[in-house]
Amino acid sequence: MDAREQTYEQEQLSAQERLWRFATAVYAVPAVAKACIAAQEQWAADVNLMLYVSWCAREVRQLSVDDIRTAQERCHPWREQVILPLRRQRVAWRGQDSCAQEYAEIKKLELQAERSQLDMLATLFEEGDTAQAPTEQDSLEEAVLLRQHLQLLATLYGLDKDVFEPFHSALCSV
Repeated sequence: MDAREQTYEQEQLSAQERLWRFATAVYAVPAVAKACIAAQEQWAADVNLMLYVSWCAREVRQLSVDDIRTAQERCHPWREQVILPLRRQRVAWRGQDSCAQEYAEIKKLELQAERSQLDMLATLFEEGDTAQAPTEQDSLEEAVLLRQHLQLLATLYGLDKDVFEPFHSALCSV
């Protein structure tokens, strides 16, 4: 399949499917996964939100801090009430042979819950509530737009603007 056919195929996919494919493809890269886990553990960062703002850069959609805040607010209840409790239980069962089957099942449920969150974010993207297509003047190359989005996310978390630089570097190497 040539590049033009791939572009056409991508255009035919829903935003939910495009975001999911993006998230699973980049998370499969060990350096990206490592940077995501580090951000999650060190700063309680929402990895799905990191992947979403990264995907928006890939889709050439410029986000403001208010756009990212809206995305975070939309997903916060789901993350707090569903994803995090599943994650806590999965972590509690990790490495326990007596809970191996339950561990596998809860891991699957956690992944389904994370996909649901990504679907919420993709729906927000489609609604245009959180992202305005940049004008030609605002259009930036993807790596620059990605850095801006991650710096805005860091600002939203009250962190130093460059805390997501390892994630940015890993993602740019993909």
